[in-house]
Amino acid sequence: MANPKVLVGCPTYSGKSYCLEEYAKRVNGLSYDNYDVLLVDNSKEPGYEKQIQSHGLQAKRDQYIPGVKKRLAQSRNILRQKVLDEGYDYFLSLEQDVIPPKNIIERLMSHRRAVTSAVYCRYQTIKTETGDIFYQGDVPVLYVLPPKDKMRPIFLFELKGHTFIKINGAGLGCLLIHRSVLEKIEFRVEDPARGCDDNYFFKDLASLNVEAFADVTFQCKHLEQKWSDEIKKS
Repeated sequence: MANPKVLVGCPTYSGKSYCLEEYAKRVNGLSYDNYDVLLVDNSKEPGYEKQIQSHGLQAKRDQYIPGVKKRLAQSRNILRQKVLDEGYDYFLSLEQDVIPPKNIIERLMSHRRAVTSAVYCRYQTIKTETGDIFYQGDVPVLYVLPPKDKMRPIFLFELKGHTFIKINGAGLGCLLIHRSVLEKIEFRVEDPARGCDDNYFFKDLASLNVEAFADVTFQCKHLEQKWSDEIKKS
């Protein structure tokens, strides 16, 4: 019997060309035996999809629309629809600047959950309510709800001694999603000022009482660019 069918992919644009070679090498060499790859190019100018294809990856050109956050959701829904239309069991949302271990699919799938994230970090400056710097450094793109019911990031030191944790939010950089979730949730952004499609995705999960988890036994490499720089280029 074949292993569950997985689609690996993400929205992308020409500004990610700096990490294309390393991403393609890793994604083409994943150890799982039943997966396909699709990157959705929403660059303002055509041509990047050909560059992606030259690295042995499938790419599809999406219509450019103003607003990077809405553009991300639109392109990610192309991937969602492919999962639903072509009989995939899972979607591994793997952003082009996140480099996972070769056995990422097996590791995340082994937990048998509907939504499971890996750990990757982003350099952040976190301030207190008074504006003082509380922490500056690498922070996992994972979030929990503390007693005050306000989402906060999880720090690396909090992961020590744990292997698998419940989360209330995460980025879409390395997130394994079962098709049953995608049947109910479409990627969306209603108000760009209130977050990206990852924020709305986890809101929709909560409204459906679907729990999300993270495997914290390893960390993916993150070839990070500042988000503000990406917005300027959009």
